[in-house]
Amino acid sequence: MTRTDSKSALPEMVEAKKVDYGSPSSLTDALRSHDALVIIMGPLAPPDTQSKLLQTAADAEIPWVHPDEWSPDSANEALVEDEWSLAISASYGFYFTKREVTLFDDGEKKTSSTTWPQVGRAVTALPSLPIRPEGQDRERCLERFKNGHAHVSSFTISQEYTLESVLRVTQTSIDEWRVTREPSNERYITGIKAMKGGDIMGFARTMYSRVFYPDDSGSFEKTKGTISELLGLPKEDTDEATKAAVERSNETSWSS
Repeated sequence: MTRTDSKSALPEMVEAKKVDYGSPSSLTDALRSHDALVIIMGPLAPPDTQSKLLQTAADAEIPWVHPDEWSPDSANEALVEDEWSLAISASYGFYFTKREVTLFDDGEKKTSSTTWPQVGRAVTALPSLPIRPEGQDRERCLERFKNGHAHVSSFTISQEYTLESVLRVTQTSIDEWRVTREPSNERYITGIKAMKGGDIMGFARTMYSRVFYPDDSGSFEKTKGTISELLGLPKEDTDEATKAAVERSNETSWSS
């Protein structure tokens, strides 16, 4: 589903249904007779959009809904109470075009991250599981995740490890980069202040610095485990992901 006035280009094999988000009947008609709804919204979408979609999904009797929750471990209460990618400079601290990087604390704290392609594979694989357990395998079923969380990850690595990957991909040496350090808690506080001042990039600084705290809140592969293997997700290459991030940074204003 997409807005009636949306100009977004979708692949030819994707059937797009134009809807009026202000019309419950328009949403219900578009959703009826489907088994699942996956909600993906832009960060500036009206705050009541998801609640409208959830109510409409209930009206259309859709049994499975994946909410717009593409985030760090939202099951971590401390993280949620305090609270896009390597290509966004304000997030992981890498400014590729300037050859600058800000390391949070000592740069050694590991966090779990997932590439966009891996997220797509996971979203496809999860609803493809049998609804109920089959045979002796009690883990590989959709009911296991009902009203719960599903954790997948591409890598659980540190900024220092990522920096080594960046140097390989860009074929540069550390001497060609300006490396600074900033306490993660201070970066979190300045991000909050920036958000209050209307700077949307403050959100990125806040969210990403928080997952680098020493409480391992950002390392859900360590604290919760993942279902990547259960879903048959492939092992990814760090340098390939870094290369994609470097290339994307040249295409977006988020990296400036």
